[in-house]
Amino acid sequence: MILKIATFNIRLNTSSDNENAWPYRKYSVIKFFNEYQPLIFGTQEVLDDQLTDLVNGLPNYHYIGINRRQHEEGNYIFYNKDLIECKEACTFWLSETPYIPNSVSYNSCCIRICTFGEFILRDNRNIRFRLFNTHLDHISTEAQVEGIKLVIKKMNEKNCVDPLPTIIMGDFNVNDDNEVIKLLNEAGLVNTYKYINPDNYGRTFHGYRGITEGSPIDYIFVSPDITIEDILIYREKVDERFISDHYPVLATVKLSQR
Repeated sequence: MILKIATFNIRLNTSSDNENAWPYRKYSVIKFFNEYQPLIFGTQEVLDDQLTDLVNGLPNYHYIGINRRQHEEGNYIFYNKDLIECKEACTFWLSETPYIPNSVSYNSCCIRICTFGEFILRDNRNIRFRLFNTHLDHISTEAQVEGIKLVIKKMNEKNCVDPLPTIIMGDFNVNDDNEVIKLLNEAGLVNTYKYINPDNYGRTFHGYRGITEGSPIDYIFVSPDITIEDILIYREKVDERFISDHYPVLATVKLSQR
């Protein structure tokens, strides 16, 4: 089964972005998702009003997730409700007490969370998978490393009971030579960027400037039982504007029956 998946930091709604603020971008973001129709995608930096706009503009999708703290950002997972269903969902905090809301550890500058879901295809109940969507801290190296260790730990706990194809995605706020990436590789996960010429993939954060040179900070990693068919960093404008200060990352993958 071929699946289209994506991760996208949509950039929070702040008036300091001036002409790039959310009210001027939101219809272009919705247009992008409606055009590419990923089966499932992870988002970061989504505030309450932005969540409402996405829900209203994407009627074919349901979502899972909560804010990291009331009225703050959330990492929501949207999925095509007609094609897949969610069997399990939770949000945990990237802290020493992951199920205590608003908890912070590891010198993290911000509260950080991960949204998790287990999904099954409606027309083939033998195809199931798990997805973790996170946004690591942008300041603390310790928080980045310990945060991804916790995500990997949760993945392993699930797979010890019921092994399933797994996707870890999000805004990791680290370059591709970072310890975070090394830990994901050591956990047996595959960086989808390996299927792009390293000279071609470049950066995913561009600050509305459209630049490409550098390293990505947004990633999609998959377990070895997922076949990577294609990977794209979407750098085009929509309606003559960049739809975020990050480029969306889209992957096409193949899942086998369990």
